[in-house]
Amino acid sequence: MSLGFRDAAQKVALSNLGAAGPSCDRGVFPATHGLHARRGEYTEIASVDFNGGQYRVESATVNGEVWAVVTTLGAPASPSVLNVTVGVPATWVPRQCVVTTDAAQKAVRSACPGFPVRTFHAAGAEGAVSGSGLVIPLAADVGGVAALYSYNEAAGGAMPTAAEVAAAVAEARAALLKTYAASGGHNETHAGVAAGIAWNVIYTPLEGIVTPVFRGAPWPLAQAHRYVLFEWDTYLAAIIAAHVDPWVAKSNVVRLTKSMVTLDGGFVSGFWNGDCGEVDKSKPPLGAMALQSLGSSADGWVTELLFDRLALWNRWWERRFHGDLYAPGSTRENINTPVYCKCIVQDPLAASSCETGLDNSPLYDGAAFVDSANTLNIVDVGMSALVAQDAAILSGIAALLGKADLAAELGARSTRLKTAITSELWDDANGLYFNKPWTGTGAQGFSTTAAPTNFYPMLLGAPTDAQVQRMLTRWLVNATEFAVNASAAPAAGAVPSMPSVARSSPAFGDNNYWRGRSWGPMNWLVYVGLTQYRHLPEVEAAIAALARQSEATFLVEWTAHGRVMENYNSVTGEGCDVGNSIPMYHWGALHGLIALVEAGAL
Repeated sequence: MSLGFRDAAQKVALSNLGAAGPSCDRGVFPATHGLHARRGEYTEIASVDFNGGQYRVESATVNGEVWAVVTTLGAPASPSVLNVTVGVPATWVPRQCVVTTDAAQKAVRSACPGFPVRTFHAAGAEGAVSGSGLVIPLAADVGGVAALYSYNEAAGGAMPTAAEVAAAVAEARAALLKTYAASGGHNETHAGVAAGIAWNVIYTPLEGIVTPVFRGAPWPLAQAHRYVLFEWDTYLAAIIAAHVDPWVAKSNVVRLTKSMVTLDGGFVSGFWNGDCGEVDKSKPPLGAMALQSLGSSADGWVTELLFDRLALWNRWWERRFHGDLYAPGSTRENINTPVYCKCIVQDPLAASSCETGLDNSPLYDGAAFVDSANTLNIVDVGMSALVAQDAAILSGIAALLGKADLAAELGARSTRLKTAITSELWDDANGLYFNKPWTGTGAQGFSTTAAPTNFYPMLLGAPTDAQVQRMLTRWLVNATEFAVNASAAPAAGAVPSMPSVARSSPAFGDNNYWRGRSWGPMNWLVYVGLTQYRHLPEVEAAIAALARQSEATFLVEWTAHGRVMENYNSVTGEGCDVGNSIPMYHWGALHGLIALVEAGAL
């Protein structure tokens, strides 16, 4: 069922909201997302602007049927109506529905493969058939409602009145809010985190049920099936969903891992869009972490289905090694053989930086691409730690599955990386791990750029307690660097959060994507690393500060505008202060998830 708005004179209309993706521009996306239960038991578009008026759109699932109400929040400039059409999205091809109308019953009837025959009615005396859909007058007075419902003809039963539809929807809302009220004072955060996943769940015949980064397809690489699954984004969505919708989490892990390409021994491509993938590179290896996050909900078959693929992918990373450390790279396959994927071609330097997931990070300023190696000329501490952690998790799984040889191989790889990170990338003079060149001028020197990725060796338990204390004192809690502390109240209007590069870096002031913004993935991975050192009081304090700052940042946009942002201003907590932060991007919910997990609220 699709809803659209038009004025009675048919001069203005609004439909296919968000087809090009969500936007901070109210003129482009004139709506505010609201609550969304994980199976659609209740959904809410908190406000929609149309024809000078404003409306709230709510729905509930009642005995398997969809009941909906549209409430007038602000009177329109002229009489307006709701257009109701029935069918399936274009991405569902080849599924098609047979739709007929019944003027006498003021109903639209749909017969869709795999579903019972249903009719859609206006509740009450209002409404009429128009073309292949329904037209229902919207209430002109503030507080008035228009109601509609679906009806299973085979099941029969009484048809509800408009008042009954409205009451059922209100009851579904109350039930959902009750579940969030049990979150120990984090009810708004819980609602926002759940909505960040639920609003982005889609179905396609190619993928089944998955969670792309957001609904809509503004990018060429999202064509022609109108979605794109980015690798680490989708695994992180699974980690979020593991706490709020384990079934969707499982589906994400299965689908993304099965997008593996067989080139060079096999790896999970950087993105997949239903037609092709990013076959010159991968993205941060979080598949094992995502699988681990499923816990008991993974079921034995999911682990057995995916383990061999994940193990092959971990082995593939050795193609990027220089010594025992990872360097960002690209095979240039998208350039050399563009038939694989014609929707994106990057120069090797940019492509290699993008393999880390950190597209424009200052970590790679001044780096060079080495043609003979197909990598940048630097080894990367953050990615080396992630490959090592991936191997360690998989080694444990292999042992449980009785795959002793693979357990040994994966364990050895993790140990090699951990040893090299410890011996080669720790800068004792500056109290932190840093990237460094592996070839060329200055190959023995460390980078001077500090980012949250420099803390990722904590995921492995690599630093000693003394090293962790230095990392925190000099960098993480230092107000001039990452400022993850509770020592001082923020200035008026400030909602600080850990930035993607140290505040002392010249790049911090750019406030542009990975150059100074605050990102859920970084906050989450640093949080998980810190939890390995809870026995240290200063680490426990840093965890509390990180959870508090991250949640406060998340709530700035969620409570005011119903937005879950791709990235946030690390000083003010705003998301829409720049043009390259997409609202309702699921991994922004990682900011809120930290606080929920810390509070035991899930």
